[in-house]
Amino acid sequence: MPTLQERIQIVLFMAKFDLPKQVIRELKKKIWRLSKISSRTVIYTIYSKFKETGSVLDKEKCGRNSLNTNKSQEIVTYFTENPLR
Repeated sequence: MPTLQERIQIVLFMAKFDLPKQVIRELKKKIWRLSKISSRTVIYTIYSKFKETGSVLDKEKCGRNSLNTNKSQEIVTYFTENPLR
């Protein structure tokens, strides 16, 4: 996905030009890496999300939190010091 700076630029260009094809042309003029953002669908998605939420940031990830890194390190240390037979 595009970086935060690229997303902001896409929103600004879409507000100005209203055409994803023109946004791609303008981004090419600025010599941006277009491998991830050259799709009109990606540009529409970013702009639609901005119009809906007022932000270009990703939503917070849901689900279970990862294990505490200290606890993980303790487990690794334990099994390193006490190998199984």
